[in-house]
Amino acid sequence: MTILGVETLAIVRATFAEVDALHSAIMLRMWHHARPLEQRDMLMADFAIGGRTCSLMQAFLQAVRQRQTGTWPSMRMPMGLSHVHLPMLEQAFMGALGDVLGPLARRMVLNAWGDMVRAFLRELGRQG
Repeated sequence: MTILGVETLAIVRATFAEVDALHSAIMLRMWHHARPLEQRDMLMADFAIGGRTCSLMQAFLQAVRQRQTGTWPSMRMPMGLSHVHLPMLEQAFMGALGDVLGPLARRMVLNAWGDMVRAFLRELGRQG
């Protein structure tokens, strides 16, 4: 299991409501950051988390919500998605988050969310 720092968890907790409220805009910007274009389909795939099927962004936000209580939920990647795609998802998410939060987003906020994204994707890859 990935260990996240206390500061990272505190920043994510403090900014979670804002990121959650902007999840549709983040998904749209992820679409623009996804490269190559064929990989955009992965952004719309159905993920399984905690026994439910949902979008990537919903799975991520639910996992972050639960991770703040100490554990990751059970997760499954959609068919056709493998470990080789996870760096592309990280790059698309971080690009989108920077776009949506804009220049006012402090580097420490983006770094904390980057740590959370990487931890989520590592756990997703581990659970497969």
